[in-house]
Amino acid sequence: KWTEATGLVRLGTFGTNGVTDATSVSGDGKIIVGNTYANLNSYTDSDPFLYTDGAGFSSLSGCGCHGSRTKITISDDGTTVVGSGANGNAFAYRWTAQTGPVSLGDFPGGNNFSQALDVTPDGRVVVGGGNPPGPLQGFRWTEDNDMESLGSLMYTAYAISADGSAIAGVGFNGQQGAVRWTEQEGAVWLGNLPSLQGKPAGFAADISADGSVIVGGSGGDYRFQAFRWTAASGMLRVKAILEDLGVD
Repeated sequence: KWTEATGLVRLGTFGTNGVTDATSVSGDGKIIVGNTYANLNSYTDSDPFLYTDGAGFSSLSGCGCHGSRTKITISDDGTTVVGSGANGNAFAYRWTAQTGPVSLGDFPGGNNFSQALDVTPDGRVVVGGGNPPGPLQGFRWTEDNDMESLGSLMYTAYAISADGSAIAGVGFNGQQGAVRWTEQEGAVWLGNLPSLQGKPAGFAADISADGSVIVGGSGGDYRFQAFRWTAASGMLRVKAILEDLGVD
């Protein structure tokens, strides 16, 4: 864990496993979540953990997470953890101290797969991707409405704004690219930067608290350049923004 005051501090390992992988931190920096593995080459049968300042590690057993690329995300207020299971049916889950891990399931008639990738600061709205009959689709989950599709254009939702009104992710419109969803407009194709080589491709990775700014990667043949998007400017290369500011 790194802070300005302490610099980089080793948190150690948890239980009998020898490798820990932190993937998310609460807004106040006091709670960290991630995965723990037996060794660097064993990415299955992992034990997801929650680390709290003063209390150390505790297990989130029952989530069934695994894999070096499995992202476990904690809400800004530290109350809610979301991730993806892997034992048996691989379903997205939502964890709180009161409920433990609760499966979010899949779309009706789906193929028993879903993944949760982001959550609002209060833990009430979860986004990710599911597997209905046909192509993957992004979802927005709430306790009142369960799993709602974000439409066929966005196949995975990666990030949600603080108020839950705007979502960023990846979709397909003849090419893979960034997509933004809002309650007012639905899923809107943001496209890609001009490809430096090969077929254009890209994705939106994160979104600002008010939903007005999106960042991600875009390029050709999956060699991505960082971008920043707003409604006013469209999609701009971060490199070009820095060069305009005089960065060499």
